[in-house]
Amino acid sequence: MSMRFTANQLNPRMRAQLLAKLPVGQVTTGRHSNPEAAKSLRAKESGLEATLALHLRGAGIEFVREHRPFHDRKHRIDFALLPAKIAIECEGGIWIQGRHQRGQGFIDDAEKYNRLAIEGWLLLRFAGGHIKSGEALRMIEKAILSRK
Repeated sequence: MSMRFTANQLNPRMRAQLLAKLPVGQVTTGRHSNPEAAKSLRAKESGLEATLALHLRGAGIEFVREHRPFHDRKHRIDFALLPAKIAIECEGGIWIQGRHQRGQGFIDDAEKYNRLAIEGWLLLRFAGGHIKSGEALRMIEKAILSRK
């Protein structure tokens, strides 16, 4: 039986220590890996992303954070499972009309999601409830099995 918890349930010191150990993967700017961007990512990642990273790490699932799947575009995906080509997006701000629910943000996301589909990626989108309950992890594990 595995235990699920969110990063926000930890005291701030434990949370910082745990997040410092998480693999950020390759945060790229152009063609080069950028360690400073990786540090910055940890500092500004959402609680949902931190929680999902904890769940994935606990399940032994390798992932890349803030992956750029298109060399000619600015788009990034929150989590990429390579080489299975599974893209995972954490959808925050859904009850407060966050960026993803407003006009241009919605249009940009639609473009990214359509391009992912055309290029053979399986896109999984999760709201906070899915992540916190562990349902997101269960769906991700099923998706990984379906891509083998």
